[in-house]
Amino acid sequence: MDGVTSLRIHNSTDYIGESRMIRWTEVFLLQVPDGSTRGSWGDPVDLNKLAETLARACCVALTEHLDKLKEASMTKIGLRVAVDSEKVEYEIGANGEKLSADYMKALDMQLIPVMHQAASQNHDGPITLELLFHVLE
Repeated sequence: MDGVTSLRIHNSTDYIGESRMIRWTEVFLLQVPDGSTRGSWGDPVDLNKLAETLARACCVALTEHLDKLKEASMTKIGLRVAVDSEKVEYEIGANGEKLSADYMKALDMQLIPVMHQAASQNHDGPITLELLFHVLE
């Protein structure tokens, strides 16, 4: 993604399943409004903490599914999250396809509360982040 600010994650926590683990490796800042480090109500919107919290939530949700993801050759996973004061949404997929409904309940339970918390603190405009994860042996 040329021209998009990205950060490689060197010290992320590995989340270990029965025989595999998942690791957050990179975040892309696709849309970040000016002044996004401080919400209009004075509450800080820390993009690093938001990305870290989203990554943790995603890893927790997918840990029990790591063997199934590996069997489906879905080892490089992208999570795109959009947070605005009026709307939150996410898309997650691998190999150019969205993950199946089998994973969505766990993902919804983990990601939606994090996204709503961020939306309640952000009144400066939409934020869109994309996080990359790898399923490893």
